[in-house]
Amino acid sequence: MGKTRFTALDVGAAVHDLRRDVVGQRLANSEWACVRVRVRVRVRVRVRVLYDVEASGKVLLLKFGGDGAAGAKPVVLVEAGQRVHATAYARGDRSASPSPFTAKLRRHLRSRRLSAVDQVGADRILHFDFAGHLHLFVELYSAGNVILTDESLTILAVLRVVNVTTTTTATATATATATTTTTTSTSTSAASTISPPTFVPPPSTDSSTSAPSTPNPPAPEKTNINFRVGQRYTMLDNPSQFSPVTRSSIAAAVDEFRLKQISASLTEPQQPQQPQPEPQSASASASKKSGGKQPQPKKQKDAWKEKQNAKKASAAGNKDLTLRKWAKDRFAFTYGPALVDHVLLLKDTAGNLVLDPSLKMSDLFTDDASVLPTVIDSLASAFEQANEIMRSIIGGNTACQGWISQTEHKSATPAANLEQTNASSSSLPSSQPSLLTYEEFHPFPFSQILSSSPPPLHHQTFSQAVDEFFTHIESQRLSLRLHAAEATANKKLASIASNHASQVTRLQSTTTASARNAAAIEANLEIVDAVINTVRRFVASGMDWVEIGDIVREEKRAGNPVAKVIEALKLENGCVTVLLLDPEFDEDDDDDDDDDSDEGSDDDDDNEKKKKKRMEKHKREKERETRRRDATCRIDLDIYLSAWSNARRYYDSKKLAAVNAEKTATAVTKALRQAEKKITQDLQKTLTSAPVTRAIRQAYWFEKFLWFVSSENYLVLGARDAVQADVLMRKYLRSCDVVVSADIEGATTVLIVNVSKSVDSLSLPPGVTRESPVPPLTLYQTGTMAVANSRAWESKIITSAWWVRGDVVVAHKGIVTLGKGDKNYL
Repeated sequence: MGKTRFTALDVGAAVHDLRRDVVGQRLANSEWACVRVRVRVRVRVRVRVLYDVEASGKVLLLKFGGDGAAGAKPVVLVEAGQRVHATAYARGDRSASPSPFTAKLRRHLRSRRLSAVDQVGADRILHFDFAGHLHLFVELYSAGNVILTDESLTILAVLRVVNVTTTTTATATATATATTTTTTSTSTSAASTISPPTFVPPPSTDSSTSAPSTPNPPAPEKTNINFRVGQRYTMLDNPSQFSPVTRSSIAAAVDEFRLKQISASLTEPQQPQQPQPEPQSASASASKKSGGKQPQPKKQKDAWKEKQNAKKASAAGNKDLTLRKWAKDRFAFTYGPALVDHVLLLKDTAGNLVLDPSLKMSDLFTDDASVLPTVIDSLASAFEQANEIMRSIIGGNTACQGWISQTEHKSATPAANLEQTNASSSSLPSSQPSLLTYEEFHPFPFSQILSSSPPPLHHQTFSQAVDEFFTHIESQRLSLRLHAAEATANKKLASIASNHASQVTRLQSTTTASARNAAAIEANLEIVDAVINTVRRFVASGMDWVEIGDIVREEKRAGNPVAKVIEALKLENGCVTVLLLDPEFDEDDDDDDDDDSDEGSDDDDDNEKKKKKRMEKHKREKERETRRRDATCRIDLDIYLSAWSNARRYYDSKKLAAVNAEKTATAVTKALRQAEKKITQDLQKTLTSAPVTRAIRQAYWFEKFLWFVSSENYLVLGARDAVQADVLMRKYLRSCDVVVSADIEGATTVLIVNVSKSVDSLSLPPGVTRESPVPPLTLYQTGTMAVANSRAWESKIITSAWWVRGDVVVAHKGIVTLGKGDKNYL
């Protein structure tokens, strides 16, 4: 699983991009404080609409309306606990109605001016300041949260209600540190835990490296922090700051690791001596044979060995711990794993690695005393660069570009191209196509990313990289969802087809078997009549059914040909099962004649040939017996019917099965057609209901008016109200344009934008003159629009529209002062 949430470094890069995109980059002043980093930028940018992207309300879209020349309206996507960035894609799965939390945000933030975007200290918390009156905090750690407060930081709305209990301990040599001991969170979606992150490395638990304890340590103080409506938001009171790693802290961490290794080796338990098992006595052996439980010292010894082997493996793992693994475990919480990998891969001027990331930690504590100080100095020098990167990015002080690392899956086939790949597999080379998936996004060109294969994707801004990363993942999830739905539908359709095909096959088998049984009865009429008459006579005499079965078995052993064909008696159903040979079976006896002739041969000395012939004869006999067994029919005879009647019964069964098979085949075709139609409808429904990610289209300037393009490609603009009519006349009317309206209440003022800038042009469209600068068809369509938007449409009044040239309107300074002589009625 790749990277799915922001780090503190990502938050700083996102803050800078949000200040540029949302706030507008017009810096009024810079104000630094020791508690939090704050840069205030004041412009006229207001929140227009807030949408839920998910039904849970955890993902929000904030639409801003700007005053830029291009009319761009940025959209900010907020996902609690994951990400915050400007997006250029519209999500198609907005909830029909906003969640209660989103409704509160709309009520408080609609048309509010956003004045600043901050990162709270070095935490993963973004602070949106709306003119100092309202504050929106987005927490990107743990399960995340979105909190709206007033100017006094009193919570007005909260996405997740959280109760946090912290324990504060004061020491004489260090400031107070808060450690979360109990966290309880409740939400409408799911209960989770939120503990504010801290970038201060945890204190060493080793007595040799810890500070001397006070004789009377103060009792810990418990503080309850409630993130609920009406409470004060306290995360701004004491935000965590970036604590850079220095040489002394690295040396202390290495010493702590060495002391832990020494302590683990000293406390390693020794294997106790196991008592030798005493020889079992006779009574013990008897007890064991009788099932009594005896002690099992061997199993206990094996369990003890497994436990000790696990401990030794853990200790060996610590001894084999590499420098890269140790550094990431120790410092990744402060810097992030990517930045730690970057500093471990730094090279000198000669292009050689300053540090060996694969160096084992146990190799640092060798007899060579110069190894450990050299490694510590190199680590300190490398982390100095990491400190510079953190200081420059955290707080949103530096513009960052974006990089996306990729992973190539050569054995995978994209779901979207699966059918095309299968269709063209004969023409493609033997190598399978590769699939590129996004793994991580970063605001800095880390060494391990630039040297990776395939190369990373580069974007000019960090927000673009993050937006592309998550949009690509969402598209992949959508493709997998649609592919799974299609696979399920195809599986269901195949199951239906298989069930119906099995029914048809079963009926066809019944038809063939019935015809075969009837033919076998007709070929053995005498023996069948003998069996029926014999069994019927036994039953009529009142003989016990068990005795009848015994008599049949005795007659079989005696070689009675009638008893030999009887397989089973089903007298409770009035039937008897017989074994009759298929009349089409042809038993070839030529091999026996050949063998008999071979036995009279004079070649008695060739024993090998005789043995081989005997083996071949035995094999042929087995094959003949197998063919005979396969050609034998198991037939149930009704003892109360004659042989001809039993044959007729099977012929009737054959006809009925054939008719049913034909009907079933017809029904199968119809059922498959209906099932395919239903599955296609379900797939279409899934496709339409699935969230679709598409690029946001920037609206054109004329889309705020009523507009259409005429059949002759003239742009026609209509005013929605009096204000827009005034804007059309004052801002967009030219002397070469045409104004269309009607002398009726509510008639729309319509402007035809002329494609010819001058009516004196030599290449005018057909039907265009100086007196009529627009073709008649466009005038007719525009007049229809003007009348249709007036009261004439509702009152069903027939009236005519009129048009006038733009230069005439400009001369009269508006259409109000136009006379009837200036208007050209349609």
